[in-house]
Amino acid sequence: MDQKNTKIVILAGGDSERFGGPKHLSEILGEPLLKRTLRLLIELCSHEITVVTPPNLLAAYSVIENEQITYLERSGPCLQKLVQIEPLLVGADHYIVLLGDVFFTRQALNSIIANNSREVVFYCRYGPSLVSERNWGEIFGLSFSNS
Repeated sequence: MDQKNTKIVILAGGDSERFGGPKHLSEILGEPLLKRTLRLLIELCSHEITVVTPPNLLAAYSVIENEQITYLERSGPCLQKLVQIEPLLVGADHYIVLLGDVFFTRQALNSIIANNSREVVFYCRYGPSLVSERNWGEIFGLSFSNS
């Protein structure tokens, strides 16, 4: 699929009160999660990227200034934000939606970007977490096409 026909949306959720602060800004390997994801995406592709963030965290989540990236304010929980991004889902053939509080490896992002499936694809982790050792999977992204 031609890169110019793909848009990436990153859902950067709320205050993460149970976590003690915004998870998206938590540093792993010396870099905030959201900044790392954006940096890797810029290195790997030229897709348009929109970061959807709560209004009260827009300044904090605006971690990289780049012509590929747009920051958009939306209120509400993650699922509600997903519904609110519907107006963004125009002008491309393929869309990638990622959660902003996930540690993505370069290999994982490269695989997600390269997936040209016309089907809806959910990206998940199965089994125990390497960090928390809790034994459940989690969904951290999806991709889909207009056709």
